[in-house]
Amino acid sequence: MNQMQIQTDDWTRIIKIFQSKGKLVKFRKKEFYAKQNEAFDSIGYVKKGAFKLVYHNEKREWIKSFLFEGAFLGSIPSTFQKQPSTYSIIQQIRHKTLPTGDKNSHKGMVVFHCLF
Repeated sequence: MNQMQIQTDDWTRIIKIFQSKGKLVKFRKKEFYAKQNEAFDSIGYVKKGAFKLVYHNEKREWIKSFLFEGAFLGSIPSTFQKQPSTYSIIQQIRHKTLPTGDKNSHKGMVVFHCLF
């Protein structure tokens, strides 16, 4: 077995843990997953949608990056060492094809998140 196969298998196991043990949470557009200057209490796995990571102050917002379906949300130092986060995570893009019977399901993104 080569090194790449081991890494792929490890990621598959981690994703399965999020899907089986994590809580499925929906976010509306511009809703915060986590806020700057607060410690994160979870790590998320994006099932549907997109999130932006931003630094901000009273006057400006700087985009750190975007995360899409299949990405993990969170900050290791903030979550495990309870340090204030240096950035916020905000739900960014509306997704209209979530498979659920909820009449408002088209208004949110889905994240499996595990509390630590």
